[in-house]
Amino acid sequence: MLSLSEKIKSREKVEEDRYMRAQTEAWKEKLRKLKEEEESERKVQQFQEVVQPVMDDIEKMLAKSGDKVGKEGLETLAKWKIDL
Repeated sequence: MLSLSEKIKSREKVEEDRYMRAQTEAWKEKLRKLKEEEESERKVQQFQEVVQPVMDDIEKMLAKSGDKVGKEGLETLAKWKIDL
């Protein structure tokens, strides 16, 4: 039979393990959110550096012939042109 002090130590260990698991999960969640933010920022930067100039080029080419395409259409054409 376990003594009182052994029972208390056992409970403390269980509580400590439970706390550590909760902390680990919280850290993993924070890391996942940071990775999502970085991915989102990377996509925005890629759009600004690559897609936007191509969209501007296509818009100029279409303007010469008097054609117009909406922003979403220009984005789709730009991504198709650069094979994204």
